[in-house]
Amino acid sequence: GTIAPGWPAGGLLVCGAYSEGWFPRVCADEAGGAFITWQDYRLGNSNPDIYAQHVTGAGAIASGWPVDGLLINGAAGEQTFPDIAGDGAGGAIIVWRDGIGALYAQRITTAGAVATGWPASGVVVCPAPGWQDIPHVVPDGAGGAIVGWEDARTAPPGTFDPSYDYSNIYAQHVTASGTISTGWPADGLPVCLALHTQHHLSIAADGVGGVLMAWEDYRAGYAQCFTQPVNGDGTVPVGWPENGLLVSTLVAYQLLPKIAPDGAGGAYVSYYCIVGDYDKLYAQHLTGAGLLAPGWIASGTPLASTNGEQIYPSIVGDGRGGAIVAWEDARDIYYLIYAQRLVPDGPVAVALSLVSAEAEPNEVRLKWHAADGARITARVERRTGSTTFDALGTIVADGTGALEYVDKTVTPGARYAYRLRYRDGATEALSAEAWVDVPRTMEFALEGLRPNPAVGTLTAAFSLAGDSPATLELIDISGRRIHSREVGSLGAGRHVVRLNDGALIAPGIYWMRLTQSGQSLLARGVVVK
Repeated sequence: GTIAPGWPAGGLLVCGAYSEGWFPRVCADEAGGAFITWQDYRLGNSNPDIYAQHVTGAGAIASGWPVDGLLINGAAGEQTFPDIAGDGAGGAIIVWRDGIGALYAQRITTAGAVATGWPASGVVVCPAPGWQDIPHVVPDGAGGAIVGWEDARTAPPGTFDPSYDYSNIYAQHVTASGTISTGWPADGLPVCLALHTQHHLSIAADGVGGVLMAWEDYRAGYAQCFTQPVNGDGTVPVGWPENGLLVSTLVAYQLLPKIAPDGAGGAYVSYYCIVGDYDKLYAQHLTGAGLLAPGWIASGTPLASTNGEQIYPSIVGDGRGGAIVAWEDARDIYYLIYAQRLVPDGPVAVALSLVSAEAEPNEVRLKWHAADGARITARVERRTGSTTFDALGTIVADGTGALEYVDKTVTPGARYAYRLRYRDGATEALSAEAWVDVPRTMEFALEGLRPNPAVGTLTAAFSLAGDSPATLELIDISGRRIHSREVGSLGAGRHVVRLNDGALIAPGIYWMRLTQSGQSLLARGVVVK
């Protein structure tokens, strides 16, 4: 709660040019600093350009970056509505709209150079005629990004405000090399083409290469909130309806949705509704299969019961399967900021958590743990990114609460999600989904912390080429070894293991080192509170 060392008490000046800077957006640089982009009017009020700046974690402008920002695009005409996302390699991807409604993207390195393979003027995200507006961008986890936007290409010629009655939702996947991803339409993927307008789009990365999307929708003649996930290959997960899923059955104007991942393939959506004399804030939790999460109701859950308006929510995943919502609240006449934390499910007496998942080309070995050593029976279920869950078998916890299962029906190179279905008293419950990548061949690789940043339990993912002695270490930024574990005995294949075994690890930046047969790999991870 104090100003970080090195940062000026009044804040760091990002751009001191004599101009107006509009629509600033920010993303982390994965080294404690940040990239900022904005719409800049220094060359004339009628033709803004896109600029960016790189700020270090020490509170200074990054070396080599101009003091007043780096020009990203200064083409003739206006360049507007920028957004930005980290590329996972210390750089960033910026998207914007130009004066004729076309969308562009540019990838820059940590030093401010255009990434190899990307044109100096940026990549055309959508060349379709018509009006594309207000782009949003999230990382795809592989150096590229997924872009979502409001698209009015169907508006009749001469329409004064195309977005008012003709806006739909589209998306596009741009690879790390600056090309449109294979399988995605050149003019963008239609996510929602329902009648009337869809706008106020919110998007979030799903953590596995795809995107979660939510928007305000007028197909019913009044505002409702809809949501839709899109996989990294441009397909919609099984179980989700065409043109999106209605978030809430509440008959009321539902406005300005915001979306965040739950870490298990599903999403939280926050929005506010016009109910009686006030705007009231609600939230909804949907699973990766497009169903209501256990304990949640179809009309949505109100986040506060006080009088006064509750508007303009923001939401972020909490890293533990829940989310935190913040909003403007006028319960005391003046607008103040309030926040509330959401948890994944209703009350669950017996909690099941994944301990490890180890994969070889021909099998996956999974271990769960039941709290308090409960002796329960659970059904193992599995799905892919394009199928629903199927039952594989039944397992029983031993006296210590351990449950183990070996899946020998896997395909090399495939990706599967596993979960357990069990009884909690009279209620049927589900564990969180656990995604496992099956290797095509045995290889030596270090993926790092999963998730990253990590909270509480530290879980590492890596692959071994054989069963020779191997060591996995956690090292702080001063070079001190915090944790070391022998992992060669796990054998060849992909493994997911706990690192800290319940011991507290201080928040900060760490290195993970995997060593085997004279080879050594490093991966960087972040631990947060």
